[in-house]
Amino acid sequence: MKPYLTKINLMKLCRSRQSCHQTGAARLSRRIYLSFIGVIILFAVMTAVLRITTEPWRRDHLVGTLQLAGRTLPSPTSPREVVQQSLDEWSALLHWDLALQDSQGRRVAVSGRLVDIEIPVMHGKAIKFRRGLGPVMQVKLEDGRTLTALLPHPRRVAWYWWLVILVAAATAGAYPLSRRITRRLERLQLGVEAVGSGDLGKRVKVEGNDEIAQLARSFNHSIDALEKLTCQRTLMLATASHELRTPLTRLRVALELLATAPRPELQDQIQRDISELDSLVGELLLASRLELGNNQERFEQLDLLALAAEEAAQFGLEVRGEPLDMSGDAQALAVLLRNLISNARRYGGDHIEINVNAPSAEMAQVEVIDHGRGIPESERGKIFAPFYRAQQAASDDLRGDLHKDSKGLGLGLYLVQQIARHHGGDASCKAVDSGGCCFQITLARQSVFNH
Repeated sequence: MKPYLTKINLMKLCRSRQSCHQTGAARLSRRIYLSFIGVIILFAVMTAVLRITTEPWRRDHLVGTLQLAGRTLPSPTSPREVVQQSLDEWSALLHWDLALQDSQGRRVAVSGRLVDIEIPVMHGKAIKFRRGLGPVMQVKLEDGRTLTALLPHPRRVAWYWWLVILVAAATAGAYPLSRRITRRLERLQLGVEAVGSGDLGKRVKVEGNDEIAQLARSFNHSIDALEKLTCQRTLMLATASHELRTPLTRLRVALELLATAPRPELQDQIQRDISELDSLVGELLLASRLELGNNQERFEQLDLLALAAEEAAQFGLEVRGEPLDMSGDAQALAVLLRNLISNARRYGGDHIEINVNAPSAEMAQVEVIDHGRGIPESERGKIFAPFYRAQQAASDDLRGDLHKDSKGLGLGLYLVQQIARHHGGDASCKAVDSGGCCFQITLARQSVFNH
């Protein structure tokens, strides 16, 4: 989100998209529903094709059955009564109406409906469909006789009706399923639009354990992080406004006094106020840059020991360790070292130890140890939070024990941790047995962006 995109602009943008919400949701629901219907229709078509392609096999089966029955019939010289009895037995067994004709086309035996129906000898196809009767099958026997069978009328209409019922039932059942999916997506879309309009308290209800539920969880987690970041920025803005007002007020008073009665101490005061303003603005800009993301273009090869020694020399301190080549943001790492040393100098006295070493081939480590009053264990997990100041520091401020240039936004240790994480490491604080604190910083020697 760009800084100049204010809440009012977001609300205007979301209102312009509100009219598309219902249309887009309905279109998605329709697509999912039509996908279900398409799958069902494809299944029905494949079923019909399978049935059609199996018809030749069934036809051959029927013709073979009739030929087998014809071979078991008595010979043409057998009495008519014997032939009729055998034909009736086959008719009862197969549930077919049968008729036997001799080589001259005269009826020898007949059963069922074929008693009253005369069907001539067919040529060509073994099975023909006759209107009003149904399928008629005829085979030529080896002795020259012709055996005709009137098959039961197939229930094709019933089969097709069952297929229609199946498609209709599946179509009706697919609608609530598709609506259940799209309804959750609609709620997720409403949540996104609510957040876009400035309602960071909006959360989406997580239902189920599928991909949509995972998307809802990710959305809620993202909004949690966004709300936390927004609160931090709001607090930063409020704190910065308060802290910047103090040196600005002093500058205005000093300039007014300087115009009436020039004095050297006023010029010194103006220089100190300008330096304080520059430091405060620098902290704010660095914090914003780190929050916006990783700026890998700032990374370069550097010697961590040399950088630490350069910063420590400004405070009259020495650094112990070995040269360590690493990839990093030199400007940000200088701020990290400067804040650690300033913090140790402010609260831990003049006896400060600075160590640079490599606990592994992939990691570098910086330790800044002071021997002051230390930090209570209950506060060690809070000191890296933005704008947090330990109770001891706050009480010292109230008593006036701290130098006036020691006050700040409370971003020093927060920046230390963010810079360390920006370099693939972290920051921690632990107690020293002899009293005081040890701030331990780990840094990845190779840029995390190269992997």
